[in-house]
Amino acid sequence: ITSSPQSVALPGRTIEVQMHTGHVIQLKFCSTCKIFRPPRVSHCSLCDACIGKLK
Repeated sequence: ITSSPQSVALPGRTIEVQMHTGHVIQLKFCSTCKIFRPPRVSHCSLCDACIGKLK
């Protein structure tokens, strides 16, 4: 994920990041993995890691 240096923290464990294309996306924090998850990614309790959702 490429982001501009402009990030705004929101209440809770979510941040908004402006991409180089100008789009703004929200990243949610995974307290287990200690990372901000991109869209369509969630924590899997079976493999104990954040993984992308399959279509």
